[in-house]
Amino acid sequence: MQTKSFSSSFLNYALGIFLSRGISFILVPIYISYIDVEDFGVLELSVQAINFIVLLGAFEILQGLTRFYYDKNSNQDLITSTAFYFALSMHLFIAFFLFFFAQFFSNLLFDTLEYVNIVRILSVTSVFAFLNGFTSSTLIVQRRAKEFSFGNIIYAAVSSISSIIFVTQIGLGVQGILFGLFCGYFFASMVNLFFLKSMLKLQFSVDYLKQMIAFSLPLLISSFSVFLNLYFDRVIISKFLDFQQLGIYSMGYKVALLAGIIFSIFKRTTTPYIYENYNKEFFKISLNNILKGYFTVACTLILGSYMFSGEIIYLISDSRFSPAIVLVPLFVTSFSLSGAIIFFPGFGIARKTNLIAIITVCTCIINIGFNILLIQEYGVIGSIYASLLSNLFLLTSHMLFSKKYFTTEYDVKTIKAGLLLIGSLCLAYLISETSYTSSIKIFLNLLVLITFSSVLLLIQFTMDEIKKTYRKVF
Repeated sequence: MQTKSFSSSFLNYALGIFLSRGISFILVPIYISYIDVEDFGVLELSVQAINFIVLLGAFEILQGLTRFYYDKNSNQDLITSTAFYFALSMHLFIAFFLFFFAQFFSNLLFDTLEYVNIVRILSVTSVFAFLNGFTSSTLIVQRRAKEFSFGNIIYAAVSSISSIIFVTQIGLGVQGILFGLFCGYFFASMVNLFFLKSMLKLQFSVDYLKQMIAFSLPLLISSFSVFLNLYFDRVIISKFLDFQQLGIYSMGYKVALLAGIIFSIFKRTTTPYIYENYNKEFFKISLNNILKGYFTVACTLILGSYMFSGEIIYLISDSRFSPAIVLVPLFVTSFSLSGAIIFFPGFGIARKTNLIAIITVCTCIINIGFNILLIQEYGVIGSIYASLLSNLFLLTSHMLFSKKYFTTEYDVKTIKAGLLLIGSLCLAYLISETSYTSSIKIFLNLLVLITFSSVLLLIQFTMDEIKKTYRKVF
């Protein structure tokens, strides 16, 4: 699969990933008037608890499935079934444990027994969140873009409609939003299981399980550290500040998630592409072109978030969340740094997952340390400063050390692009300080953003490369 098929699959998967990740943003303007800022913080902590369970519940065995699925001697049906049944059994065990010890975990997460029912909802929802995540990721591994997108459309439609009914008509608040997520995960996972019915058979291989766990277990430590790096700041904010500040922080994160979804699309489509093609002649040139596209998109999103974060927040919420405006471009920059490590795949290719774990644990320690220091000093913005510093360390470490195992020559004109970004940010700031009306400022910012993107594209690619990519995609 060369750049042509990568470009096509990227766009095919983009819709599904955007819907599955972006539905939480789309729903905000609908339910925001039915909950207060503190409830918004509780909701964010609850959703991240589900993500935490899904991430760690099966020892990251999906990473092992992705790594070994393309090996020539692999029995793909057997390896997929083994991973599925192992992961499902682990998640069922965790769900039962959470459900019956809900009081303990309510006190642990929220410092109160008021949210026992929410913990029980989380325990059940996490099982179907896992089923949806595993099956949709397996469809990506199999290159079944249409089925993947259809499943995510089902998730987006069901979760949005049911959340609206539970919150606006029945008045369940945060619990109603979580019920909506449960419905979406349930129906989407059932659809995806139907698509995979010929592959998920009643079969199990202990040998394959050992291979996948041997590969993914160090990544469990890595993923745990990544999760702490991304989400533990919510816990620290809720402990050192309050749920109102967490709600403001969460709104900034929700808006920045629009950019984060795009970085997620790069990750979920590029990782299988790397493992499938790293030993082919065209791979290094192809990966370089993907990186140039990523770099162009990242810089454009950083500039755009600086220009339009205020308009977006006021569009979906109200003045209660205005302090979140300054957080959005910092979030987007942090997302772009952590997402760029996919372009330094030496550790994964060489199966040096223990080194990934070491780097990620160090990143996590740096992040938690700076969070504790900076949140007390600067409030919620201190948490994002901590994320920026830790993600910069993460990216630099992958750049410097992974090349020992797999070397890729990158041609990214970062100096010119960096100067262009700085100049555009300065111009955007000057526009914001003028006395023009809001509509004129929006028009000028759009003009600057389009010009910036076009010039950056021409810096990164030749006209022939742009024309070829356009023909491949369209």
